[in-house]
Amino acid sequence: MMETNNNRPYPRQRILSVYTCLGGILGGFILYIIMALFTNIMSLSYESITVLDYVLPSYFSVIVAHMYMMVAMSVMGGVVGLIPALLTACIITASRIYASTKSFVLVFVIGTMVSALFSAAMGSTAWEVAVTGGFSALILALFTLPKKDTDLALDDNATDA
Repeated sequence: MMETNNNRPYPRQRILSVYTCLGGILGGFILYIIMALFTNIMSLSYESITVLDYVLPSYFSVIVAHMYMMVAMSVMGGVVGLIPALLTACIITASRIYASTKSFVLVFVIGTMVSALFSAAMGSTAWEVAVTGGFSALILALFTLPKKDTDLALDDNATDA
């Protein structure tokens, strides 16, 4: 018999589908942001954008190049991050984690560890990939994890008063 929360079943399908569909894409986007902040992506030179320099103004061509790279990293993250995101969702649903401050820390740790292990299995040791998986898992947990019964009862009492 399924464990229920206020007569509602644990939302396994929702968590699995959201993490599988959006986990890698969000991870790729976050990885682009991390790389842009900590590496030389921000110093994208005008010389590297030869075709766009003749067609578009210089600043606009750099913005277009950044947008292209952001979309490319998100798509690549969706492909590469599919398996770690699915594994993270499986661990979360198997553990029946509910929304709380402690569980958000736990979800971050789970996402980081799964991403680090998957990255190591693929031959990479980049710390950015592990942190990206943790942040992606955390952000998705904020929107998908259900509240506990006691939290719902406190919310109901606050609205009744």
